[in-house]
Amino acid sequence: MKALFKWFIKYKGALYVSGVYGVVAILLYMFGMLSGGDGPIAVWYWVFWSAWPVSKLVIFAVAPLVDLLPDTLGGFLFSASPILAGMLWYYLVSRCVFAIRVKMNVSKQLGI
Repeated sequence: MKALFKWFIKYKGALYVSGVYGVVAILLYMFGMLSGGDGPIAVWYWVFWSAWPVSKLVIFAVAPLVDLLPDTLGGFLFSASPILAGMLWYYLVSRCVFAIRVKMNVSKQLGI
């Protein structure tokens, strides 16, 4: 467990990117709720498709749980799952970008 935690915090920039994505997605969802009409579902679709590969997998995992849980908890889980999936997706993408950038700087310094 300690090794997994160290792996997560190795590149703090990736955590910041993931956190900013989560905050922006939540703020967009809140603005969608305030706008009324189809605002919340439009934001949900935008968040879902912005992190498509992971959000599709999370929806497949969450969909069976929605029927087992109470309506409020199931609805919350279904609404929040694209946000959490997007945070994971953007964490992984930004971590790869940061790792490649570090490797390129190291190889440049070594003259490789």
